[in-house]
Amino acid sequence: MKLYIRQHVFTWGDKFDVCDEYGNARYYVYGDVFTWGKKLHITDGFDRELYYISQRVLTWMPAYELYRGGGDGVFAGTVRKNFTFFFCRYTVDGLGWTVEGDFTDHEYTITDSAGNIVATVSKQWFTWGDTYEIATNERYDMQELDVLAVVLCVDAACHSE
Repeated sequence: MKLYIRQHVFTWGDKFDVCDEYGNARYYVYGDVFTWGKKLHITDGFDRELYYISQRVLTWMPAYELYRGGGDGVFAGTVRKNFTFFFCRYTVDGLGWTVEGDFTDHEYTITDSAGNIVATVSKQWFTWGDTYEIATNERYDMQELDVLAVVLCVDAACHSE
């Protein structure tokens, strides 16, 4: 399954639309304004909060906490940027995933603890605003919200540097 994240360009705060491969809106992402650290909400078409992402502040490397079902929901894990010299790598505690690739070109892969590919992410060039394509492995289609949340964390960490 493929998802496409399209950033709104002229908005106050972060705002993204997430569409499927047929152009149908699946999810909406918006960020809080005037907060310490980045805070993102993933909602459905009925404005129900499905996921909440909160950046930990005052950490050595960027870290984001994931909550299923919103801010008062179930803790799903933490996305942490690892300290490395020549390449970027993220670990997703709670899900057992790692994220590796070329983050300057926004081409990376999410893998599980056994080395199986969960999803591949690539940025589409020459578009108005950032547009990402997420190709999820069929085995992980039921975890597309987890994958989406991890991609949003990586995007936030890359843009904060």
